[in-house]
Amino acid sequence: MKPVARVKEGAYAISSGSVTSSIDSSDGLLRSLNQLANTSNVKIIIDELPTHESIIESAKKRKMDLDKLVLEGGEEYELIFSVKRKEWPELKKLFQGFNFPWFYNLTTTPGPEGRVYLGEDYPFYSHTIMERPNKNPGFEKPYSTITSDHFKPAFLMLQQIFSHNKLDVEVVYRISLNVTFAVPAISFKKSNYHTDLNIPHQNMIIYLSKFEGGELYIKDDTEEIEITPQEDDIISFDGDLQHCAAPPVGIERRMIMVVNFLCHQ
Repeated sequence: MKPVARVKEGAYAISSGSVTSSIDSSDGLLRSLNQLANTSNVKIIIDELPTHESIIESAKKRKMDLDKLVLEGGEEYELIFSVKRKEWPELKKLFQGFNFPWFYNLTTTPGPEGRVYLGEDYPFYSHTIMERPNKNPGFEKPYSTITSDHFKPAFLMLQQIFSHNKLDVEVVYRISLNVTFAVPAISFKKSNYHTDLNIPHQNMIIYLSKFEGGELYIKDDTEEIEITPQEDDIISFDGDLQHCAAPPVGIERRMIMVVNFLCHQ
């Protein structure tokens, strides 16, 4: 194993203004948490130990106590930090605010070479936090680009989501906020099926507002599933699966964060 210090991630976290304390776990999780607790004069309660599948398998093979291994093992240089409790509601409030910039898009699904489909689709508003790479001829851009001043708080929240769901993320390709309103005039019930990137990736959709309708559809070669999401739901699925969505109904807007990423194999 060759642990790598999370210097870049630590810099993003601290500069976001959301972190209240921080330490690395090179001395072991238990000792590091005790240091944070003693310095801040608080009690830390562990609801769930961050245990990777490879550690579980290693503990079984070597007949080691898993909890002791996770709590007392060290030298992995992962970050431990605490954040303000209201950070998630405050981030949603920022995105939902009157002064947050949004940009109009004629269609949800770009066609080949950047063209838009003229078929059954509906418009929406977006705010791109990190622009995706592009391999389409004439639009080549082999790398992602940060395009928003709101990258740092958004990325911090993503790190917490990845960590909580035990996702060992190698790279984030794209972060985009989308807002869709009801479109009473349309005769169709969902947008075009599509994939987000033409490279290996995973998708995550985070639902940031209350709404009705707005079903998510995911399909492969054999079946289609329909999901009715709600505010604060997080849905993740393989990037090679085609997906589309229905617009919301009523007067509420559907606001989502779309994330394309790749995990370590």
